[in-house]
Amino acid sequence: MSEDGPWLNVPQAVVLEATRDIKLALGLTDNNPALLVIKANQRVAVRMVIPLEANADNEQRRDAFRRVREEIAAVQDASRYPSRHSNEYTSGFLQG
Repeated sequence: MSEDGPWLNVPQAVVLEATRDIKLALGLTDNNPALLVIKANQRVAVRMVIPLEANADNEQRRDAFRRVREEIAAVQDASRYPSRHSNEYTSGFLQG
């Protein structure tokens, strides 16, 4: 730490920005940069659970799959970042 407060690495800064939890961000430590990124992703990832019985029939499985797609769409719509399928950043490159 410095007199100005703690220095954060990039994954820690991402966790802090996403969660606003400085203790969680500072607790994110590792000497392996790739593992640090994985740990950061685990802390900021949106988790969803769609319950499905092991003996579910095809209709129940299709319904669960439909709910998963709806949940993913809702999360993407609520995100302040463009989805990787969005052409917001690439449309300028493709025209011209």
